[in-house]
Amino acid sequence: MAELTLLGVGSADSVLHYNTNALIPTQAGRMLIDAGHTIGRALHAVGLGCRDVDVIFVTHCHADHIYGLERIGSERLFAGLPRPRLIAHRSLESELWEQSLKGSMGRIGEGECSLQTYFDVQWLDDGERFAVGEVDFELFETQHTPGKPCFGVMINQRVMYSGDTRPLPHVVDRYQPELILHDFTVFESNPVHATLSQLLAAYPEGVRRRMKLMSYEDDVTQVADAVKASFMGFAEQGETVAL
Repeated sequence: MAELTLLGVGSADSVLHYNTNALIPTQAGRMLIDAGHTIGRALHAVGLGCRDVDVIFVTHCHADHIYGLERIGSERLFAGLPRPRLIAHRSLESELWEQSLKGSMGRIGEGECSLQTYFDVQWLDDGERFAVGEVDFELFETQHTPGKPCFGVMINQRVMYSGDTRPLPHVVDRYQPELILHDFTVFESNPVHATLSQLLAAYPEGVRRRMKLMSYEDDVTQVADAVKASFMGFAEQGETVAL
């Protein structure tokens, strides 16, 4: 059975946890969900490196989700390895390259480069399904930064990986996942991540007991008792779940 390992469970500004990124070994190679700026150290912690990544699915264009792409793409290119497969919703195309990666990856000693220099790119449409080896994914849009496209995935019709988002009860109702890995912030004033009060209001107890919270800040211990009382718990760095 395929498994997903949480390489990190931290927020963008966490110093105790790596960025919230996940690793899925498949028959088609090692896949990442996101590749934030801590991805090199996170992979090293599990005995791997950037050259060992074959596929990356990108949820959205924030540094803690995409800035590791430079190291993966560059290291594989300069080592003469095949281009890794890069999968993302097509609404991210301009933002990912023109606004995020081109400044550091757009020119090498051999001349001008494009995103396709480094990656075998697969753009997805709304609600599209894709597969990596034996693992099946279905794309859904999340509610993160207004006006900024962001996506999560339903994996093998069993595990929901939310990506960065506020609560998504309509997505949970649609898929009825067995396990939900859900974005969470400690700070009630945070307008673009799911807060404790929002999660409690949006999801009934039966859903929350199938929910592990991820992408949290370092001072998460202040809400540990409340989370334990109402949810399955926190997702832990290095934790592996069956898909």
